[in-house]
Amino acid sequence: MTVFADFDRTIFDHDRFVRETLLADPQIGIYVNRAQAASSGSFERIRAWRELGDAYLDGSVTLPDRDLSAYVFDDAAQFIKRHGADFIIVTFGHAAFQRYKVEHALWTLSWRETVYVETGDKGIHIAARIAEGEPAVFVDDAPEQLASVREHCPWVSLYEMRRDGREGNGAHEAVCNFTDLETRLTTKS
Repeated sequence: MTVFADFDRTIFDHDRFVRETLLADPQIGIYVNRAQAASSGSFERIRAWRELGDAYLDGSVTLPDRDLSAYVFDDAAQFIKRHGADFIIVTFGHAAFQRYKVEHALWTLSWRETVYVETGDKGIHIAARIAEGEPAVFVDDAPEQLASVREHCPWVSLYEMRRDGREGNGAHEAVCNFTDLETRLTTKS
């Protein structure tokens, strides 16, 4: 079974990374503050993150060249170690910025593939990687991305990652970490 997983807030503690790393640099903080001031999923928020990625690409800002593995949730790292051959990361955002985080955070781990989605929804990208009816799981903290996968791949099992311990939005089964996900997958098989 193929496991597709989001990166930010599912595998990687993006919020802590922003607080401890990005906001520590005043130049980068300008972009981050604009992104955080906009509502989640809004054009303004996406544009601010995209502008940070562009500034990183053109050298206007420098992201720290250091190990970011401390921001990887331990349960996620352990799950990838056990299931890496069947594990595909599907991450949304500026490809260069997302690649920076993935490569600096997961450099000690192996997995099948990383899919960088810069525009649109993740569902079409997942549908392109599996055959219809092929057993697969997708876990993401964004209900709209889960809905996209439901639209393009209705046979895929969907799980909403809720690391904050709150209930999910009710449209999909919620899990609080990859240990919880693995327990549920084992129970269902």
